[in-house]
Order: sequence, then C-alpha cells, then structure tokens
Amino acid sequence: MTLPAFDGSEYRRTVLSRLRERNPSEIEDLFWLAHVPREVDDAAAIAARLRETKGFLNKERSRARQAAVALAVLKQWPRVEGVLGDPAARSALRERLANARGQEMGPGGPGSGRVGRVRRPSAGAAASDPAARRRRQATSSLDELARLRQEPELAEDLFAFLGLPVTATRPMIEERLVRVGEVNRRRRPDRERTLVDELLEHARELLVNGDPQVYLAGSTDSALDSVLDALLAADEEGAQRALARAHTHGIGDAAVLAAAASVAGHAGDALPLSAIGLGIWCPSCTHVNAVGAPVCGGCGAALSIVCTSCRAPAAADLARCPSCGASLEDARAPLLARRIQARAQQSALAQVEAAPEAERQALLARLAGEHPDWDEVRRRVSSMAPRPPARVAVVMTGGEARLSWPRSDEPGVDAYLVERVEGGCTRVLGRTAVTTWSDAQPPAPDTTWTVRALRGESASAPSAPSAIARPAAAPPQRGALADVKAVAGLPVELSWRAPAGAQVVLVRIERRSEGDIQRRLSVDPAGYRDRQVGRGRRYEYRVSIAGSSEPAAVLELEAGSGATVHATPGAARASEIPSGAIDGVGAVRDADGRLRVTWHWPSGVTEAYVAFDARPPTQPGGQGRKVTNMRYELDNGALLDAVPAGAHVAVFAGRRDAAGILRWDVATERSRMVAP
Repeated sequence: MTLPAFDGSEYRRTVLSRLRERNPSEIEDLFWLAHVPREVDDAAAIAARLRETKGFLNKERSRARQAAVALAVLKQWPRVEGVLGDPAARSALRERLANARGQEMGPGGPGSGRVGRVRRPSAGAAASDPAARRRRQATSSLDELARLRQEPELAEDLFAFLGLPVTATRPMIEERLVRVGEVNRRRRPDRERTLVDELLEHARELLVNGDPQVYLAGSTDSALDSVLDALLAADEEGAQRALARAHTHGIGDAAVLAAAASVAGHAGDALPLSAIGLGIWCPSCTHVNAVGAPVCGGCGAALSIVCTSCRAPAAADLARCPSCGASLEDARAPLLARRIQARAQQSALAQVEAAPEAERQALLARLAGEHPDWDEVRRRVSSMAPRPPARVAVVMTGGEARLSWPRSDEPGVDAYLVERVEGGCTRVLGRTAVTTWSDAQPPAPDTTWTVRALRGESASAPSAPSAIARPAAAPPQRGALADVKAVAGLPVELSWRAPAGAQVVLVRIERRSEGDIQRRLSVDPAGYRDRQVGRGRRYEYRVSIAGSSEPAAVLELEAGSGATVHATPGAARASEIPSGAIDGVGAVRDADGRLRVTWHWPSGVTEAYVAFDARPPTQPGGQGRKVTNMRYELDNGALLDAVPAGAHVAVFAGRRDAAGILRWDVATERSRMVAP
C-alpha cells in the first residue's frame, strides 16, 4: 500500500495539539503517534514514514511553542520504532487496538485508538492522580521556561522557580507568588509570560493548597525520570541538566545508573551514559559497562567508534561527536546492526527451543545453513553430534569390501570414521573426507562395518551413532574348490573353480632361510595372477573359501620354473599358523630409507611392538616402537628409522588382561623376518 505524503501541518494539528494535556508515554496507539495508517503492513513504507515523522519532530524542537511536546514524543521514539518495526509486535498491537473498547483518539478519529497503559510509569503517584498530572505539567513548563531564559537551574522544581529554599513555609510561598504575579503582569504578552502564569497556578495548587513535602517527594521521582527520558531521547545536554537536578534532590549516581541499566534495552540509536560520566552503553547488546571500559563485557564489541566527519575517536554511545558536533549515527550503524542480528538470532533460537526435541537438530541445521554468520547457532550446531549417513552399502569385489554412503548435508561435517567390527572387537580402519572406503582384508561371517560422520577438524569432534553395514548374505555354499592349480611362471598364474557366490581366500608364503614371509592376497572369484614373485624363489599358496570348514588347498612351487602344480589338501600341515598369533610379517624400504613393516593383525589385538633385534619389549636393550592398529592403518604399516639391512625384526602382539595390564605374546617363527 502506498502511503500519502507526510503533512506536517496535519500532524501538528491532529497529534501534537492533542498531546499538550497528555503524556505521550500513556499512548498505546503507536500507529497514531507515528502518523502511520493502522492498515499499512509494508515494512519499507512504515520505516520511511517513521523517518519522516522523526525528522519533523526534530524540526519542531526549534519552535518555542512545539518544543516541549515534540521532545516528549521523541522520548517515546525508541518504543515506536521497536514495535512498528517488528512485524510480530506490530500485528499484536493492531489486534489489541481492534479489540479495545472506549477508545479516545487515533488517526481515524474516535474509536480508532486509545490512551492505554503507560510504558514506563512515573515512579511517583499513579498516572490517574490529578496531583501527579499537575506535577508533570509543571515540569514540562519549567523545562520550557529554562530554555527560554537560558537558566537551566529553573528546571529543578517550583521552589527554584520562585527563588525559595525547599524549607520555605506556606506564608513565604504565598507572599512570593503575589510578588512574582505582579511583576509578570507588567510584561508584554508572550510565551514567557504565559509560562510564568501557568507555573504560578501550579505552584499555588501544589505548594499552598497541597502539601509541599508531597510535591518534593514527587519531584525527586520526577528528577530521576527526567534523567532517563533525556537519555532515551539521546539528549546529552538535557541528560546533564537532569542529572544535576537529580543531585539537588539527593539522588546519587548509583541510583541513576541502576535505573538507566533497567531501561538500557529499550534505547534506540544511542543512550549517552558516557556524556554524564556514569558508564558506557553498548549499542550492540545494550549492556552498561564501567567508565573507561575499552570493550563491552557483554558481547566483546568495541566501545569506541570513529567519527565519519572528523575521524576523531568517540564513545560508542554518544549521539554527537564531541570534537566536531557531527552525528555519530552512521559510525554506530555496524554496532546497531549487530544488535538487530543478535535479537533475530535469539528469537530464532527461542523458536527452536519451543519446538519438539526430535525436531530441534534439524531446525538448528537449517538455521546454520540460512545464517552462516550467526555465531551462537554455529556454536550449538558444532556441539551436537551429526546424524550418521542415511545408509551404507557394501559390495564384495575382488576379495575387497567396498563401502559407500551419501554425503552428509549437515554444516561442518567434513570427514567420516570407518570401523570394522569382527568377533566383538572394533578396529578403526581410518578417517576419510570422501564417501567411499575399501577394506582389502577378507571379512569373517560376522564382520560388519560402521561409518560415523565427524564435524570439525579436531579429533575430539563429536560423532554420530554409526550406520552399520554388512555384506550381502551369500547363498548357502555347496561343494568345495575344484581344479586348483598354478603355472609357476613369472608371474605365477593361479586358477580354480569355486561355488557361485563364494568368497575365495588366498594366502602366499614365501620360503626364506631367515624366516617365512606370509601375505593374504585379494583375488578374483576364478583366479589370481601374482606378479610379486622372484625367479627361483620357493612359494606356498593356500586357497580356501571364507567360512567353509573344508581344508585349504595347498600349492608349492618355484617361481619361473614353468611347471604346472596341482593342489593338495593342507589341513594337517605342521606349519599351520597358530590361532591368535602375529603372522605374515613383511618389510620394504621406503625412498627415505625407513623400513615399513607389515603383518596380519590377530582378532582382539590392538597394540603391537616391533623390535629391531628380535627381543621382547620388556627385555632391556631392545630397540623398537609400539604401534596401535589405528596408527598402523594411517601409516599403512609400522615405519621404523635407523634399521640396518640384515637386522632381525620381530613383531609381538600385546593383549590386556582383566586387570587392564598389557602383556606381550612370545614372537613365533611366523612373526620374525630379516630387514632388507
């Protein structure tokens, strides 16, 4: 809806003239007070009208007749902008006004608005008390007279206006009223004469017909209210005068500061506490800080800004630059924007807290995606465990378990932890930033894999409950391996016939004088081509079906001989590897000279010790290092420095007993080798 052009004359006639006998703080119909039609809900149009009305009121402050009422309306402007600028508050106000009865004023005439409850009632008598209303009117007239005469002390109270001490008796007051009235009648008619006549009438009613002590008590409360009103209106000079007046009424700085802190959250553009030396108000979070504080104790924002006109530093809560007098509104804009953002963030978080617990995590994640600059939302999201991958698929290919899962859409999830669970023991396979993983170790029938989503770079980042994956159940095995044979060439060609869907396990053992080296190989369903062999070296191959009770088929050959070798059953061989022992120890030299030792981990073993000279780790003089299975996976083996060629290397399995004490197994022949 398009608003009609702002008409200052109409606003002066329909609003300001009707507020001369009323306190704007009592007005609940803020649409009428801001000259905004109640049916308008366009945020941009309302914001433009608020700026126009505020600008007009600032101009009216220079007119003697309109200054007092214009200033009184401006003191309420933070409340007006706070309600009309918030869609929810604006809607609630519109509904309250529509349901109200007996309304007195509004932009549409009688019945369209009403004088409602006071936003911050005076600390003295109730607003409906005639004496309290007269005191407010007297205070307004005193302020205007003090400006006209440029005598700030006149604004203190009626005793200061009459030039009498607060201990003056009624006869003294009556005599002074007569004398001041006689002098005033000899003046030419003007605004000052009118104000003096009004004040004489107020003084007679409050100090002669009423109780002067009651007036003084109300004036004390009024003096404190005057300080707060001037601060809320960002009137630095007015706040200084009001504070001086409050001091004359025995109001200490501590009381003023406590009252200012209670209304700090309602301040709009500025609350110039630093101008009266009571503290520094933070525009970002409305926290009141001690004098001289460089940063806010509530939000950490800087409490000093730079004037855009003269580049001089100034306190962040001042309305104008103390060096050049220019407005600091633009310089303070980033801090005010932080406050708006913080309030929007807190409102959104309150809605999340009000939602059912099952929905909060999803709502927080959506907020973090929509508002990546909201620190509190980001902190809460980072402290929550992310959801696990929706599903994990596992496919057996070439003897390897290949896992895959969809990428998480949660903010901050940048890695995944893959674990293998076998025989009741969990082994960490590694951490990856991609959504696939290959496990070359053939699985046992009860093997499962878990994938956890990780948020953050640190190892302590929370993880979600794992998504569990299992290989597809293989059909029941019928029959056994057949036609197992090998051609001992370079490479060695192995072939066999296996039942449909069977998982073939192939183990190669290299015969060496210093000790055998055993490796488990990943194979295709129908055969394997072994290129990692040396001419003239002796090898033993064992072929079996995973989960089958049939004995392994064994082939012994010499690589490069060209002979065709047929398998023989090998279940009764004396060289069978002991259950639970380290086996398949091998080693290669890296380009940097370090020795990379590899082996097959027995189930349940999470720690191993690699010794250079074949001594156990508990014996003195042994050189080596302890390796965990996670470190082993990350390094693709155990990396050893300064191991000379020909050195004897042994790997010891570590196991913890029921008391948690780590004990080391004796190294078997299969867990020893000679360093190349």
